[in-house]
Amino acid sequence: MAEPKRIDLTAILQAAFPKDLILDLARETGLVKRVRDFVPFVFFWALISAILAGTCKSIASVLKEYERLTGKKMDRASFYRKIDASMVEFLRRLFARACEQVFPEAPAMELLRRFTATLLQDSTVIKLRAILAERWPGAGMPAAAKLNVILCAGGGGANKVQITKGTRAEVKFTTINKALRGALLLFDLGYQSLKNFARIENHGAYFLTRLKDNLHPTIAKSNVNHRGASIDVAGQPLREVLEHLQRAMLDVMVEIPVTLKGQPGPIPLEGHVTHLREWRVVGLKNPMTGEYHLYLTNIPPEWLTAEQIGAVYAYRWEIERLFAELKGPYALGSWAVAREESMLVQTYAVLIAWAISRKLRATTLAGADAVDIHLAMLAAPLLRWALVLIHHARDLAKWVVTGRRAPRHLIPLLREQARDPNRGRMPLAARTKRVSRNARVTRLSA
Repeated sequence: MAEPKRIDLTAILQAAFPKDLILDLARETGLVKRVRDFVPFVFFWALISAILAGTCKSIASVLKEYERLTGKKMDRASFYRKIDASMVEFLRRLFARACEQVFPEAPAMELLRRFTATLLQDSTVIKLRAILAERWPGAGMPAAAKLNVILCAGGGGANKVQITKGTRAEVKFTTINKALRGALLLFDLGYQSLKNFARIENHGAYFLTRLKDNLHPTIAKSNVNHRGASIDVAGQPLREVLEHLQRAMLDVMVEIPVTLKGQPGPIPLEGHVTHLREWRVVGLKNPMTGEYHLYLTNIPPEWLTAEQIGAVYAYRWEIERLFAELKGPYALGSWAVAREESMLVQTYAVLIAWAISRKLRATTLAGADAVDIHLAMLAAPLLRWALVLIHHARDLAKWVVTGRRAPRHLIPLLREQARDPNRGRMPLAARTKRVSRNARVTRLSA
């Protein structure tokens, strides 16, 4: 029997960010003019390994990692002077490469097969020192930056990333153009804008979000024919119907007035026009609280059922978990810096580390014995993977810098450590419910 092909993680990382590419970008951006005491290739991997290893709490920790990889002492002041606008541009270009060539492709999912892409959008706030308040004002705090990410659902990479001042409204991050045609966008409540939803529909795309409490649409028709003596809900206010609803599910079309000015798209609009849009509202009853989770979308009922709408919206938790990963193991925003260049250097470095982590995870799990690679990836949660990588990141960086191959046993070790031992275990809530039900039976029989 032929021996399976060996996967060398060192070679994977060297191909993702080649030494010559890093040196060329360092010269193009003005980070270095001559490679003497400062080696861009070593610096890059010192920065990334410090982040992946969870030790990057300040610029000083990057310097220590750089000295560890080179085996030489470097002047602190000289190193700190390298953290400037040229380094920001250097890392920004490397992250652009990561978006194009390093992030793994998300596996195709049956539930989302009708859409050309499924994009998740959300933002997180990076708190800054008050000295940066003039350039980076915050909302509810003296200074802050806002990191907005558009993520490909299913474990894919970044579609678009923006770093702006902390006061920028979330609805202004949504870019709508003809490239979205056929795609599905999932939004948090902070991104809810009826104008944006209408523009998304005008460009042949789809949206899905939670319905805001202050929106009171009128029901146009029901998408489901219920058996028995069901009440006709057409023409009634949605909120009033919900007060008396006993069904576990609601699936209706509602009419919502939207005012738009002329926008490019398949449907031409001139001036300011207010008209009714007929969109879909899905309500799924929470069996624990009895309350309805309401979703607003333009996805046709024949494409996804009400239950499937709830399952698709659950993908939005991927971006919530991403921010927990960036701010947790990768310590985004932990540098107490007085210059915006330092903040941007850390932010782009963390984003690159995220891309490298996803690449290593996809490579490691690709050779696993699994019927479905998507199931194999589910068995290795992303946050758990980040915590596993902490113990191996510094060794990987050293092997990349020295050109040494990663040990043969590393891949099986990573697979074993990344596997979730609790996967398939009954959730605590379900186990508690089972015990409570059995306890009642015991009391009645006594």
